[in-house]
Amino acid sequence: MKKLLLLLFILNCIPAFTQNVPKNFLIEDHTGAWCGWCVIGNQALKDLHSEFGNRIIPIAVHNRDGMSLPLQTDLAKVHGISGYPSGVINRKELTVEGNTGYAVHPSSWNKVIDTNTMKQTYPVKVQIASWKVDTSARTVSITVSAEFFEDFSGPLAFNCAIMEDSVTGSGKQFDQVNYLNNRAGFEGHPYFYEEGTITNYVHENVLRYYGGHIAGIRGSIADGAFYGDTKQHTFVIPFDSMNIQHPQHLWVAGWVQKGEAGYEILNAASAGKAPTARSLAVAAGISVTTPPAQIESGATHNHTIKVNNTREFPITVRVYADQESIISDGWSFSINPSEITIPAKSSRNVTLETIGGKGIGAANYIIRAQVVPKDSIRGLSTKTQTTVISREQDIVLMHFEGTAKEATLQNWSDLQTSPLYANKVSIISINDSNVNAFDFTSARAFIVPESYSSRTTLLFNTKKVLPFIDAQFKAGKPFLMWSPMNLWIVADNYPATIMSEKIKDVWHNTFGIDGEVYPWAPMLWDMNEGKAVEFSLKGHASDMHTAGTSLSVNNPLNPHTSIWVDCIRILDYEKAKAVLFFENEKLQDPMNIAAVKIKSDKGVPAIYQGFPMEAAGAGNEGIQMRRVLLHNYMDYLLNKTDINENALQPLGLSISPNPVSNQVQITIPHETSSALWKLYAKDGGLMKEGISTQSTFTVDCSGFPSGSYHGVIEHGTRKSFISFIVKH
Repeated sequence: MKKLLLLLFILNCIPAFTQNVPKNFLIEDHTGAWCGWCVIGNQALKDLHSEFGNRIIPIAVHNRDGMSLPLQTDLAKVHGISGYPSGVINRKELTVEGNTGYAVHPSSWNKVIDTNTMKQTYPVKVQIASWKVDTSARTVSITVSAEFFEDFSGPLAFNCAIMEDSVTGSGKQFDQVNYLNNRAGFEGHPYFYEEGTITNYVHENVLRYYGGHIAGIRGSIADGAFYGDTKQHTFVIPFDSMNIQHPQHLWVAGWVQKGEAGYEILNAASAGKAPTARSLAVAAGISVTTPPAQIESGATHNHTIKVNNTREFPITVRVYADQESIISDGWSFSINPSEITIPAKSSRNVTLETIGGKGIGAANYIIRAQVVPKDSIRGLSTKTQTTVISREQDIVLMHFEGTAKEATLQNWSDLQTSPLYANKVSIISINDSNVNAFDFTSARAFIVPESYSSRTTLLFNTKKVLPFIDAQFKAGKPFLMWSPMNLWIVADNYPATIMSEKIKDVWHNTFGIDGEVYPWAPMLWDMNEGKAVEFSLKGHASDMHTAGTSLSVNNPLNPHTSIWVDCIRILDYEKAKAVLFFENEKLQDPMNIAAVKIKSDKGVPAIYQGFPMEAAGAGNEGIQMRRVLLHNYMDYLLNKTDINENALQPLGLSISPNPVSNQVQITIPHETSSALWKLYAKDGGLMKEGISTQSTFTVDCSGFPSGSYHGVIEHGTRKSFISFIVKH
């Protein structure tokens, strides 16, 4: 009997079983609005949370955008994050496809987290004991508790996170770049059907605060814990320490982590995260079955658009022209019917009618088929393109997919200010289909404005456009081209296996130029500040079209920027000569040529510029400078003879004194008829304007604050640009 009692006493003193609890998985997704591949992570977080609910704790840790926190760079260093997107799961080193480390690409998260993973347990139970968003006290309070079912040695710490859903904003800090847009191989991904840059994007799971930074609150748990211990810690975080848009969209997470090395998370919990609904993403196929068209002035043309439903159930589709479509003034269109129900496994046609306007012009359509959401259907949109242009053409301004509509329209608008080019420039979407569909015999010149967003269109996304440019130039058509990275790509900055010798031949042999070789880095992007670097440029003093030109790229007041430039290298000095130079410590000789003039063997002119025109200058001063430069380029290409030695001052203006204290005197030699003058502040604000009937006139600047100013003086069709400083 005594032996039995002793045995029972021993058994009662020993835990019968270790009480493990389900293990949850906290994913820190290093992402950014600027990162085109990061939409893969955005969707993967949504899919995992939809499938496994709060067993998944999705945290979007933003880098270099309007939602980033300074601790992201610290966290990235701890876990060796070198590429975006990268996800760290419970801050634990993992081996995925032979690679060991903390960072796991979102495409491999489902290899780490699946239904078998969800069977894992762990001897620490973490709960959000309580939490509250107090809008009166302007605080968020979170109490995290942990119950231990095993002995733990070594430093441990509590930590917590505050996230916000439904975060929006305007501009590059919030607009989500999307590299999956229409990219082969991603047809089954929802972002395949989204824009290349998604404006008004709704960001989810945005990290707003870590209660214990990265290492957690040291001392919140003693060095180690014993079986049966229950511990807790309360965090109180003021609103003022966070950048919150909508307190009602906040949710929280808490966890216990190791206090050393990578700060591995033992277990975690969340509260307040709304369920992610499971839904079926449905898209309709869309195609234009009739070819692009060229019509007479005022004529009507009908395109047939086929909308296809491959699903086993009927869908309703809305068909419309995307806002990125560019339609010339005086042109109109209609789509009939604009909404259509398509039975299962079938297709229907709709009609796109175009009515051409007078004179030259074009209708560049991006036509979308948006599946109307219903019940559990998440409707996606698909798109197709087609173009209708006028029979007659004069100056063709090319537009490429990926280039912002506003950038193309700005360049078009700048050309309209000259009576030489007003109503003579048409915007035409150019792709492999259109270059063969249209007759450009009547075109006098082509403008090829590649942007940062579409910078590789001529090299990677088309097979026919660059040969088309080559053939047209050799046939006698002048070209004005600008782009960051195109020459950079052919200057052996990419592996030889990527590039085609035929591509290099166009730049090397036809145009006589190449790009400078330099290290792989965004030359106009400040990695520390997370913003574009401003570069200054100057024109060649001996060139009549650029002498006196002084401007900047990436002025902070300019909404258009570029993080790449082409540093041009001249291969054939008989064909090409430098006319614009970069002035920046990063781009010294020989990496400072920004633009060149070109003459073919037959004397056909061309210009290549290594930065986007729309990224130059800012405010009214920038607009005037861009217009002068653009018009001078066109004068060169079309062999105009009314350009004087100083193209920025064709009136031969002189001003004195400079700097000015009270009055500035402006002289227009040999002119007696009236001239219109306007003086502007640096920010573009109009200070004074008037009309002078004298060759010399005086303007009172005594009321101007000290600073730099510029003026535009117009006499007939000529326009001069002056700058001066006011000092009191």
